[in-house]
Amino acid sequence: METRNARHGARSTGIKKLVLVLTLLAVLAIPSGAMAAQPAHSVRGHAIVVLDPPAEIQQMSISASVDANGDVSGMALWPIITPDIPGWIWRIEVTGLVVDENVATIDGIVVFDNRLPEENLGCPVQFIVTDNGSGSSQPPDVITFNSDCTGYGSFDSLGGNFTVR
Repeated sequence: METRNARHGARSTGIKKLVLVLTLLAVLAIPSGAMAAQPAHSVRGHAIVVLDPPAEIQQMSISASVDANGDVSGMALWPIITPDIPGWIWRIEVTGLVVDENVATIDGIVVFDNRLPEENLGCPVQFIVTDNGSGSSQPPDVITFNSDCTGYGSFDSLGGNFTVR
């Protein structure tokens, strides 16, 4: 009986080693580009600003990163709140990201517009986010946007927070 258990234990150990070797070979067979690279730089956060005139509330949420290979990924959501067109939302695909200390420049194109897609899809948009830290003793973050479709503006964030790394 002891011999049978010893053989079973040896076989079990052999199978575990085989599984470990096959797992390692499978991981090594994955091309390095297929594994997610750590972001070299990123910007994430949300801001609330008021455009004046006509005192419209705007919100912008951005999540973007660039890895050590220069591959950029991310998205921005821009609910454009106007009295004339309620519920207007842009989704912007991030195509570029440059970080210099606490300032991130984010380039993108409009890939979704639920109100005026014929006018705005494919429109280039640029955000410049200045991360001034968090907490009540810090000055507010600043967001600047520029687009052929909406124009230009630079605003202190009245709420929310961006983190630039």
